[in-house]
Amino acid sequence: MGRARALAVWGTGSGVGKSFLAAALLRHFRRLGLKAAPFKAQNMSNHARVVAGGEMASAQWLQALAAGAEPDPRMNPILVKPFGEGGSQVVVLGRVDPGLSRLPWKERKAHLLAPVREALEGLLGEYDLLVLEGAGSPVERNLWPDLPNLQVAAWAGARALLVADVDQGGSLAALFGTWALLGEHRERLLGFVFNKFRGDLSLLEPAYALLEGWTGVPILGTLPLLPLELPE
Repeated sequence: MGRARALAVWGTGSGVGKSFLAAALLRHFRRLGLKAAPFKAQNMSNHARVVAGGEMASAQWLQALAAGAEPDPRMNPILVKPFGEGGSQVVVLGRVDPGLSRLPWKERKAHLLAPVREALEGLLGEYDLLVLEGAGSPVERNLWPDLPNLQVAAWAGARALLVADVDQGGSLAALFGTWALLGEHRERLLGFVFNKFRGDLSLLEPAYALLEGWTGVPILGTLPLLPLELPE
């Protein structure tokens, strides 16, 4: 098997629906007959599942099920489980790393690059397609160089979707602002997605031409707010 292709799902912020969209895409690719798998380099969550090989975030566990793939800690090589005021436990490739957990946040990154890339390259060699879920926003420029969004996409040669939550309000500004701050990384964008829409679509549709005119990036679709009973 050759090296897999990759699609990144970036968001204008946390909670916009990246995890849900990634799961939906993985089920779609499964139905097309592709051997697909999820990947999220770093997830900060106390929602975890124990699988063969150790712990992984519940989101990537559910995405693996959607893809028909065996859940694997490599799909979420870094899981950060916060506790107290500023403390967190760091799980690397399924196992708690006590030494890394004790390090200040800024000193951890140098130790994360190798396991993230190792996991990514392993999965790229085993699947037809990876869906790479980003973390938060790719334009937290105070945290650049960005590992879970931009660096991972570069390693995988991925194109990206950028998702915004319409239900929160301000989605037009969020998409344009994220595009503006991406700088040279804009070349990865395939298109924008509005998520969690409810109401009269004709009220949103004028935003399509505005956003495309400002950025040259197409709007690929608007997804409805769905009342699905899925685990957090």
